[in-house]
Amino acid sequence: MHFKDLSKFDKDVFNRLFTCYDSDINPNLINVLENEEYNKDNRLSIYQTPFNSIIFASSSTYKIIKKKIKQNIEGRKIYLDDLKSILEYNNYDDEDNTICLFLNPENHINISPPNNFKIRILNEDYKNSYKEFKKETPSSDLKEGQVSIEDPIVVGCFDKEQLVSIASYWFWGKGLADIGVITHPDYRKKSIGKALISKLCNYGFELDRINVYRHNEKNIASHNLALSLNFEQKMIIESTKIL
Repeated sequence: MHFKDLSKFDKDVFNRLFTCYDSDINPNLINVLENEEYNKDNRLSIYQTPFNSIIFASSSTYKIIKKKIKQNIEGRKIYLDDLKSILEYNNYDDEDNTICLFLNPENHINISPPNNFKIRILNEDYKNSYKEFKKETPSSDLKEGQVSIEDPIVVGCFDKEQLVSIASYWFWGKGLADIGVITHPDYRKKSIGKALISKLCNYGFELDRINVYRHNEKNIASHNLALSLNFEQKMIIESTKIL
């Protein structure tokens, strides 16, 4: 597939992504970009779009990868195993892939929480409720959900006065809104997280941002949740650390 063959919505998605990271990204090439945040762990990630690959590398490997790509690869895509084969390193610490889904506003559905549950916008006044929620939530869920009471927009679902689910945004540049969501273990399979995301997406639309949902590839439940809300998979992120 080529960039020119994408739908209008998909072109908008990736144009916003390019603007967020580097407006000079060429959709017809493998792009190599330096990411100084990766320096500590000597990481690299490849964003696999339907039409090209975008490599983000730590400073120590950025120039090496750019040179190797130019010398060895002709095309628009390269996968992690192929990239490893042209680099002069022996040891890697591969991470799980990240699945990225996006929501076309035309496909959005409004979902209400179950009876007797209320959705509220959260602010500093709800810090104690958030602390209690964190105490009762597994650390693995907190890490996967990536939600903080200090995020730009945060919504919570309450059973009376108990916070039982929380969702928030991270903003990618000015065009994308990345969703995180966590639900208390005792309140799953009640469509609470689904209702929260549905509500949060409306704020994204008001801000003219495209809603993004990311999850670990092994989290099938999270993937199914996104699909049930009409999110569509558009990108996979492959990551590793060079040891």
